[in-house]
Amino acid sequence: MIREDRRIDDGTPAGLSRGFFVWNSQVGYSSFGASVVLFRHVCGNHIFWDVAGVEEIRFRHVEKNLDRAIATLTEKVGGYADASAHEEEQRIAAARKRVLGREQKEVLETVLEWDLPAVTRERAMKAWTLAVRNRDTDGPPTTAWGFGQGVTRLAQSFPFTEVRVALERSAGRILMLAT
Repeated sequence: MIREDRRIDDGTPAGLSRGFFVWNSQVGYSSFGASVVLFRHVCGNHIFWDVAGVEEIRFRHVEKNLDRAIATLTEKVGGYADASAHEEEQRIAAARKRVLGREQKEVLETVLEWDLPAVTRERAMKAWTLAVRNRDTDGPPTTAWGFGQGVTRLAQSFPFTEVRVALERSAGRILMLAT
């Protein structure tokens, strides 16, 4: 689902699109849910690139929750697809302005205090390096948006989906916590 008429202006020429993932477990061990995301593009392997703003809703996988889960997810995903781009654009603008620190040490301290999944000191330093390298596209690495984009770029370097998703969710949390 790509709504070209609802691209999100993030300050780059291409902008972002909205997307979603839905999952279900066949056993009570896991859950039924969905994640909504902003992304730059999706490749033929259905991999979302340059993900930001990840939000998740999940339900425990038990029979009595199924009808409620489907109704809630239908409403959430439908509303997300049809929503105006204005709120997302405001959130991105705020993240672009939100300074996490004046220099690398302060930014890393701030981010590591948030105890984000999969963001270790080593990975935060690598994300910083990527954010610095891409500052012309993503903005200053000292901002929530710039550093969050560094985390997303770092996620792309991992061969295993589990780590990529954990890092992309952490990038989304950085934006949510900072705005």
